[in-house]
Amino acid sequence: MKLLFIGLDGLSFDIFEEFPMPFLHDMSDEGVRAKFMSFDDPYMCTGPVWTSVQTGIRPEEHGVTEPGAAGWHTAAFKDNVKTIWRRMNEKGLSCGLINYPVTYPLRPVDPFVVCGFPAPWEHEGTQNPWDEVQFGGELFWPPELKEHVGGFRSAWMNYIPPEEYEDTHEPYRAAQEGDPESRNYIMALLHRSLHETARLAHILLRRYEVDVGVSIFMETDTLGHLGSAVPAVRREEFLHEVDNVVRELVLDCNPDNVIVMSDHGCWGQPHVKEGIFLAFGPAFGAGVKAEVEVLDVAPTILYLMGVYEPTLPREPAYRVLKSGQVEEEAQGKIQDRLRAMGYLE
Repeated sequence: MKLLFIGLDGLSFDIFEEFPMPFLHDMSDEGVRAKFMSFDDPYMCTGPVWTSVQTGIRPEEHGVTEPGAAGWHTAAFKDNVKTIWRRMNEKGLSCGLINYPVTYPLRPVDPFVVCGFPAPWEHEGTQNPWDEVQFGGELFWPPELKEHVGGFRSAWMNYIPPEEYEDTHEPYRAAQEGDPESRNYIMALLHRSLHETARLAHILLRRYEVDVGVSIFMETDTLGHLGSAVPAVRREEFLHEVDNVVRELVLDCNPDNVIVMSDHGCWGQPHVKEGIFLAFGPAFGAGVKAEVEVLDVAPTILYLMGVYEPTLPREPAYRVLKSGQVEEEAQGKIQDRLRAMGYLE
């Protein structure tokens, strides 16, 4: 794998700096620890930002502009909008996507895609009430992937058993207001969905030999929205759990380079502009402190993969890359660095 791209939705830079996430802290100390500067309102939210990350253009240009999830779907894409996954596929590179937001209705990616939030439930006779736009169609590509996916549902709310869903909105609100029982219930759901997404990522990224592996975790956004309703010790435990999930995925996938980023920050109800952009591997500089903006990400990924063409509004973020060309024969070098940091024997 040439690049492992991990999303931690809604994880703010300040929270990342404050709480112990040892693997990500070590990784970014040896590589890039940048503030990800999200869009200003009204586009500082999941749908517009992740769509701009995967297209390299602003919301007004790709069409996903609404602040609510009802408008976050590929049917909103304007004509001729092309994702970086498609650009790389056209150049012969393989990409596997797990839970990437705004990939439904499905647009095939070679060799696979598991649609992310928001997407309808597959429970027979039920639909996800958070998804006001129902299109029908597959959530997975290729269709036979469903046999390997099992009971996976995109985004954490879709892990709730259908018989419980109508009773979940009130516990979520109550958790935000500090009710301990409701908080414990929601935290248990977050734990379950975090590990289900990780389980799926391990299965699929082992099964398919891809050039670019992508897995997005939505749970950090919900944790952020709960804010101070979650005691600091519980928040620390969960973020440490997230850190372990990322560490295990990196070690299992054995990539040449790694990017871990969020789409914005979140604390309590309001989003904040400063998310994270962390990177590690022979293509990136060491000890880099910088800022990375939304439209920097797509051209940087294309550059890393050797298929960048100056057709997007921004150039690659050369400030976070190692000076000179992307290294050839990078295989094994990230393992050497992880070994030196004590993560491999």
